Amino acid sequence: MLVRSASPWREQDEKVIREVIDQDCYDLASLADMVNQDDDVAPTIVDVGAHIGSFAKACELQFSRLRRRVVYHGFELNAKNVPLLVRNVAAKNFAMFDGRAFHAAIEQGRTSDEYWFMDSILKNGDRATATGASQLRPKGARPVISDHEVSAAPAEQIPVIDMMTVVDCFVRGDISILKLDCEGAEFRILSGPCSWLDSVSVIVGEYHDRERWEEFLNNHSRLAMWDYREVSRREDKPIGIFHLINPNKVQVGHEHE
Repeated sequence: MLVRSASPWREQDEKVIREVIDQDCYDLASLADMVNQDDDVAPTIVDVGAHIGSFAKACELQFSRLRRRVVYHGFELNAKNVPLLVRNVAAKNFAMFDGRAFHAAIEQGRTSDEYWFMDSILKNGDRATATGASQLRPKGARPVISDHEVSAAPAEQIPVIDMMTVVDCFVRGDISILKLDCEGAEFRILSGPCSWLDSVSVIVGEYHDRERWEEFLNNHSRLAMWDYREVSRREDKPIGIFHLINPNKVQVGHEHE
Protein backbone atom coordinates (compact mmCIF):
# COMPACT_ATOMS: atom_id res chain seq x y z
CA MET A 1 0.00 0.00 0.00
CA LEU A 2 1.04 3.57 -0.65
CA VAL A 3 1.57 5.80 2.39
CA ARG A 4 2.54 9.42 2.80
CA SER A 5 6.27 10.02 2.71
CA ALA A 6 6.58 12.88 5.21
CA SER A 7 6.79 12.35 8.95
CA PRO A 8 4.62 12.10 11.04
CA TRP A 9 1.99 11.14 8.44
CA ARG A 10 3.94 8.09 7.32
CA GLU A 11 3.99 6.73 10.88
CA GLN A 12 0.26 7.36 11.20
CA ASP A 13 -0.55 5.58 7.94
CA GLU A 14 1.67 2.62 8.84
CA LYS A 15 0.00 2.35 12.25
CA VAL A 16 -3.45 2.16 10.63
CA ILE A 17 -2.22 -0.47 8.16
CA ARG A 18 -0.84 -2.61 11.01
CA GLU A 19 -4.11 -2.42 12.93
CA VAL A 20 -6.49 -3.01 10.02
CA ILE A 21 -4.51 -5.48 7.89
CA ASP A 22 -1.88 -7.19 10.05
CA GLN A 23 -3.87 -7.34 13.29
CA ASP A 24 -7.33 -7.55 11.61
CA CYS A 25 -8.81 -5.23 14.25
CA TYR A 26 -12.26 -5.44 12.63
CA ASP A 27 -12.16 -9.27 12.59
CA LEU A 28 -12.85 -9.12 8.86
CA ALA A 29 -11.72 -12.74 8.48
CA SER A 30 -14.81 -14.04 10.28
CA LEU A 31 -17.11 -11.65 8.40
CA ALA A 32 -15.74 -12.69 5.01
CA ASP A 33 -16.51 -16.32 5.85
CA MET A 34 -19.95 -15.30 7.12
CA VAL A 35 -21.10 -13.46 3.99
CA ASN A 36 -19.44 -15.89 1.55
CA GLN A 37 -22.68 -17.77 0.90
CA ASP A 38 -23.78 -16.98 -2.67
CA ASP A 39 -21.34 -18.19 -5.31
CA ASP A 40 -23.17 -16.26 -8.04
CA VAL A 41 -22.99 -12.78 -6.47
CA ALA A 42 -19.79 -10.88 -5.68
CA PRO A 43 -19.74 -9.58 -2.09
CA THR A 44 -20.28 -5.80 -1.99
CA ILE A 45 -18.46 -3.66 0.58
CA VAL A 46 -19.38 -0.09 1.53
CA ASP A 47 -16.63 1.63 3.53
CA VAL A 48 -17.64 4.82 5.36
CA GLY A 49 -14.52 6.49 6.74
CA ALA A 50 -12.22 4.87 4.21
CA HIS A 51 -9.10 6.90 5.21
CA ILE A 52 -6.31 5.84 2.78
CA GLY A 53 -7.73 2.43 1.87
CA SER A 54 -6.50 0.00 4.53
CA PHE A 55 -9.92 -1.66 4.84
CA ALA A 56 -10.07 -1.98 1.05
CA LYS A 57 -6.77 -3.86 1.10
CA ALA A 58 -7.99 -6.05 3.97
CA CYS A 59 -11.11 -6.91 1.95
CA GLU A 60 -9.02 -7.81 -1.09
CA LEU A 61 -6.82 -10.12 1.00
CA GLN A 62 -9.62 -11.81 2.92
CA PHE A 63 -11.87 -12.47 -0.07
CA SER A 64 -8.93 -13.55 -2.25
CA ARG A 65 -8.32 -16.21 0.41
CA LEU A 66 -11.83 -17.45 -0.39
CA ARG A 67 -11.23 -17.05 -4.15
CA ARG A 68 -13.98 -14.47 -4.33
CA ARG A 69 -14.03 -11.25 -6.29
CA VAL A 70 -15.26 -8.28 -4.25
CA VAL A 71 -16.99 -5.00 -5.20
CA TYR A 72 -15.89 -2.06 -3.06
CA HIS A 73 -17.22 1.50 -2.58
CA GLY A 74 -15.12 3.73 -0.28
CA PHE A 75 -16.20 7.15 1.03
CA GLU A 76 -13.81 9.56 2.79
CA LEU A 77 -14.67 13.10 3.91
CA ASN A 78 -11.15 14.42 4.60
CA ALA A 79 -9.67 15.76 1.36
CA LYS A 80 -6.16 15.19 2.75
CA ASN A 81 -6.73 11.43 2.67
CA VAL A 82 -8.58 11.10 -0.64
CA PRO A 83 -5.66 11.13 -3.15
CA LEU A 84 -3.99 8.17 -1.43
CA LEU A 85 -7.33 6.40 -1.05
CA VAL A 86 -8.00 6.70 -4.79
CA ARG A 87 -4.51 5.47 -5.71
CA ASN A 88 -4.59 2.56 -3.27
CA VAL A 89 -8.00 1.41 -4.44
CA ALA A 90 -6.92 1.69 -8.09
CA ALA A 91 -3.79 -0.39 -7.38
CA LYS A 92 -5.74 -3.52 -6.41
CA ASN A 93 -5.85 -6.76 -8.38
CA PHE A 94 -8.64 -6.04 -10.88
CA ALA A 95 -9.35 -9.73 -11.36
CA MET A 96 -10.38 -10.00 -7.70
CA PHE A 97 -11.26 -6.43 -6.71
CA ASP A 98 -13.64 -3.97 -8.39
CA GLY A 99 -13.10 -0.80 -6.38
CA ARG A 100 -14.25 2.82 -6.42
CA ALA A 101 -13.35 5.66 -4.06
CA PHE A 102 -15.16 8.94 -3.46
CA HIS A 103 -14.62 12.21 -1.61
CA ALA A 104 -17.88 12.41 0.30
CA ALA A 105 -19.45 12.28 3.75
CA ILE A 106 -22.27 9.83 4.41
CA GLU A 107 -25.12 11.24 6.46
CA GLN A 108 -28.82 10.51 6.83
CA GLY A 109 -30.80 12.70 4.48
CA ARG A 110 -28.79 15.89 5.09
CA THR A 111 -27.02 18.54 3.03
CA SER A 112 -23.53 19.95 3.54
CA ASP A 113 -24.72 23.46 4.50
CA GLU A 114 -26.03 22.01 7.78
CA TYR A 115 -22.51 21.08 8.96
CA TRP A 116 -19.11 22.28 10.00
CA PHE A 117 -16.10 20.24 8.94
CA MET A 118 -13.85 19.54 11.93
CA ASP A 119 -10.32 18.96 10.62
CA SER A 120 -8.94 17.12 13.60
CA ILE A 121 -5.28 16.32 14.28
CA LEU A 122 -4.29 14.22 17.26
CA LYS A 123 -1.31 15.75 19.05
CA ASN A 124 1.42 13.72 20.69
CA GLY A 125 3.65 16.24 22.40
CA ASP A 126 4.76 18.57 19.63
CA ARG A 127 4.00 16.06 16.88
CA ALA A 128 0.80 15.61 14.93
CA THR A 129 0.07 11.89 14.69
CA ALA A 130 -3.38 11.39 13.18
CA THR A 131 -5.93 12.85 10.76
CA GLY A 132 -8.32 9.95 11.18
CA ALA A 133 -10.55 11.74 13.70
CA SER A 134 -11.81 14.40 11.27
CA GLN A 135 -15.58 14.64 11.14
CA LEU A 136 -18.67 16.62 10.27
CA ARG A 137 -20.56 18.23 13.12
CA PRO A 138 -24.05 19.73 12.83
CA LYS A 139 -23.97 23.52 13.08
CA GLY A 140 -24.77 24.60 16.62
CA ALA A 141 -23.71 21.27 18.13
CA ARG A 142 -21.51 21.26 21.20
CA PRO A 143 -17.82 21.17 20.31
CA VAL A 144 -15.93 17.93 20.68
CA ILE A 145 -13.65 18.01 23.71
CA SER A 146 -10.72 15.66 23.28
CA ASP A 147 -6.97 15.44 22.84
CA HIS A 148 -7.40 16.55 19.25
CA GLU A 149 -6.41 19.91 17.82
CA VAL A 150 -9.47 20.97 15.84
CA SER A 151 -10.02 23.62 13.21
CA ALA A 152 -13.57 24.25 12.01
CA ALA A 153 -14.64 25.35 8.53
CA PRO A 154 -17.89 25.33 6.55
CA ALA A 155 -18.48 21.98 4.90
CA GLU A 156 -19.95 23.17 1.60
CA GLN A 157 -17.00 21.76 -0.39
CA ILE A 158 -17.64 18.24 0.93
CA PRO A 159 -20.34 16.29 -0.93
CA VAL A 160 -22.88 14.79 1.46
CA ILE A 161 -24.69 11.59 0.44
CA ASP A 162 -27.37 9.73 2.36
CA MET A 163 -27.36 5.95 2.70
CA MET A 164 -30.46 5.43 0.58
CA THR A 165 -28.62 7.13 -2.30
CA VAL A 166 -25.60 4.88 -1.70
CA VAL A 167 -27.82 1.79 -1.93
CA ASP A 168 -29.91 2.96 -4.90
CA CYS A 169 -27.32 4.79 -7.02
CA PHE A 170 -23.91 3.37 -6.11
CA VAL A 171 -24.49 -0.21 -4.98
CA ARG A 172 -27.78 -0.86 -6.78
CA GLY A 173 -28.37 -3.95 -4.73
CA ASP A 174 -27.48 -5.55 -1.43
CA ILE A 175 -24.53 -4.63 0.80
CA SER A 176 -22.61 -7.60 2.19
CA ILE A 177 -20.53 -5.57 4.67
CA LEU A 178 -21.10 -1.95 5.69
CA LYS A 179 -18.11 -0.55 7.58
CA LEU A 180 -18.72 2.55 9.73
CA ASP A 181 -15.67 4.19 11.27
CA CYS A 182 -16.82 7.80 11.12
CA GLU A 183 -16.14 9.50 14.45
CA GLY A 184 -19.65 9.55 15.89
CA ALA A 185 -21.57 9.96 12.63
CA GLU A 186 -22.73 6.35 13.06
CA PHE A 187 -25.54 7.68 15.26
CA ARG A 188 -26.82 10.03 12.55
CA ILE A 189 -26.35 7.52 9.71
CA LEU A 190 -28.31 4.84 11.55
CA SER A 191 -31.08 7.14 12.84
CA GLY A 192 -34.59 7.34 11.43
CA PRO A 193 -36.60 4.69 9.59
CA CYS A 194 -33.49 3.31 7.80
CA SER A 195 -35.40 1.06 5.41
CA TRP A 196 -32.11 0.61 3.52
CA LEU A 197 -30.88 -1.58 6.40
CA ASP A 198 -32.95 -4.42 4.97
CA SER A 199 -30.37 -4.65 2.16
CA VAL A 200 -27.38 -4.96 4.56
CA SER A 201 -26.03 -8.29 5.81
CA VAL A 202 -23.39 -7.10 8.31
CA ILE A 203 -22.27 -3.80 9.83
CA VAL A 204 -18.79 -3.54 11.29
CA GLY A 205 -17.39 -0.39 12.81
CA GLU A 206 -16.22 1.66 15.75
CA TYR A 207 -18.74 3.15 18.16
CA HIS A 208 -18.10 6.36 20.11
CA ASP A 209 -19.62 6.79 23.59
CA ARG A 210 -20.38 3.30 24.89
CA GLU A 211 -23.40 4.13 27.07
CA ARG A 212 -25.06 6.17 24.34
CA TRP A 213 -24.35 3.41 21.79
CA GLU A 214 -25.89 0.67 23.95
CA GLU A 215 -29.01 2.76 24.58
CA PHE A 216 -29.21 3.64 20.87
CA LEU A 217 -29.15 -0.02 19.81
CA ASN A 218 -31.65 -1.12 22.45
CA ASN A 219 -34.17 1.48 21.22
CA HIS A 220 -33.56 1.07 17.48
CA SER A 221 -36.58 -0.20 15.54
CA ARG A 222 -34.46 -2.53 13.39
CA LEU A 223 -31.02 -2.97 14.93
CA ALA A 224 -32.41 -4.08 18.31
CA MET A 225 -33.36 -7.34 16.55
CA TRP A 226 -29.95 -7.86 14.94
CA ASP A 227 -27.26 -10.07 16.45
CA TYR A 228 -24.61 -7.99 18.21
CA ARG A 229 -20.98 -8.76 18.98
CA GLU A 230 -18.44 -6.47 20.59
CA VAL A 231 -15.09 -7.32 19.03
CA SER A 232 -12.97 -5.13 21.30
CA ARG A 233 -13.19 -2.09 23.54
CA ARG A 234 -10.76 0.55 24.71
CA GLU A 235 -10.12 0.76 28.43
CA ASP A 236 -8.99 4.39 28.31
CA LYS A 237 -11.87 5.70 26.16
CA PRO A 238 -15.58 4.78 25.73
CA ILE A 239 -15.06 3.42 22.21
CA GLY A 240 -14.96 -0.07 20.75
CA ILE A 241 -15.30 -2.17 17.62
CA PHE A 242 -18.55 -4.03 16.93
CA HIS A 243 -20.33 -6.39 14.55
CA LEU A 244 -24.07 -6.13 13.83
CA ILE A 245 -25.46 -9.08 11.89
CA ASN A 246 -28.81 -9.07 10.11
CA PRO A 247 -30.53 -12.36 11.04
CA ASN A 248 -32.69 -12.14 7.91
CA LYS A 249 -29.57 -12.19 5.74
CA VAL A 250 -26.98 -14.25 7.61
CA GLN A 251 -27.12 -17.44 9.64
CA VAL A 252 -25.18 -16.70 12.81
CA GLY A 253 -22.94 -19.38 14.32
CA HIS A 254 -22.53 -19.89 18.03
CA GLU A 255 -19.25 -17.99 18.05
CA HIS A 256 -21.16 -14.79 17.24
CA GLU A 257 -23.97 -15.18 19.74
